[in-house]
Amino acid sequence: MTNNSKLPALLLAGLAIGAAAYYFFGTEEGKKTTDSLAESLKDISESLKDKANETIANVKDKVNSI
Repeated sequence: MTNNSKLPALLLAGLAIGAAAYYFFGTEEGKKTTDSLAESLKDISESLKDKANETIANVKDKVNSI
């Protein structure tokens, strides 16, 4: 496959990425969606952090009891 045969696929991929970027950053609904996703990711990361700290504390307790 030559570079010329890849050009239409690359052009379509670029257009799709550009359209998605416009939606998420250029429209009010996209900004709301982005904010909602960011909030969800923040909640998930806090939950994972709490679970990791709990697991570390449990391991420390078991090591100390041995």
